Amino acid sequence: MAALLLAGGERENASIGGVMANAQEQFNEALQLHQGGRIVEAIDLYAALLPQMQDNPQLLFLLGTAQLQAGELESCIDLMARALRLEPQNPFAHINLGNALQGLGRHAEAVAAFERALALRPELAEVHNNRGVSLLRLGRTEEALASFERALALHPAYAEAHFNRGNALMELGRPEAALASFEQALALHPDHVEAHNNRGVALSTLGRTGEALASFEQALALNPAHAGAHSNRGVALLNLGRPEEALAVFEQALALHADDAEAHFNRGNALKALDLPGEAVAAYDKALALRPDLVQVHNNRGVALLGLERTEEA
Repeated sequence: MAALLLAGGERENASIGGVMANAQEQFNEALQLHQGGRIVEAIDLYAALLPQMQDNPQLLFLLGTAQLQAGELESCIDLMARALRLEPQNPFAHINLGNALQGLGRHAEAVAAFERALALRPELAEVHNNRGVSLLRLGRTEEALASFERALALHPAYAEAHFNRGNALMELGRPEAALASFEQALALHPDHVEAHNNRGVALSTLGRTGEALASFEQALALNPAHAGAHSNRGVALLNLGRPEEALAVFEQALALHADDAEAHFNRGNALKALDLPGEAVAAYDKALALRPDLVQVHNNRGVALLGLERTEEA
């Protein structure tokens, strides 16, 4: 996840010089509310100042930051762009612009914003990490890995960067190295649900199915509503020859996320393993309605149809 960088360091004692005393008081009150986590109230006060201070980069930056924290990503992008036109050397504005762009899935633009920030402040580990996240989404996996490793060189105890490094290594087909990264993330942050889940995926890839099952179960102990961990646990149970238990788990996953094509596919596999080919075909059909491009589903559906002696359809 992208880290939010609020006004920090040199910006903690902000001033908006050149305005009337009552505007400065209102600004100070808004900043206090903002730093105290009262984001909505801070936004209202900052916004009330805008008509008379449209060209104040500090106000635009802080209002944009508050909008980012409130999840108003489009507003944040507009305000950060305006702030940067007036103060292009503000690294925090580039960072928060990148975070908002990343939140909207505009990853190429986010990378560019993070790189502008790093040109100004290359020591910020969180920005290297966030840049890596967007590079990973763009399929630029080797570059993403280098970005996570730079973050870790700057901050070796950065759990999220270890986790993201593991994700990049899995994409590169290096599950042993990925496993080590997930375990490092968990040593630093034992309650990291996604790291437990992804550790299980790495273990499954390595054929260590029993350990993988335990990892998925730890993820679910921390977050019982994690549909992906339910589905992964079901696959592990199926691989361990426990299809009845697996079927129940896939049904839990689908209760949480009914549009998960892979969970429908895996439910079909459990039904096929239980010698219920008709029900398996129905499950495969649901998977294909959601994802007609899943080759393995077409294949397994054909096998189930053969079991029903529907050879032409198979």
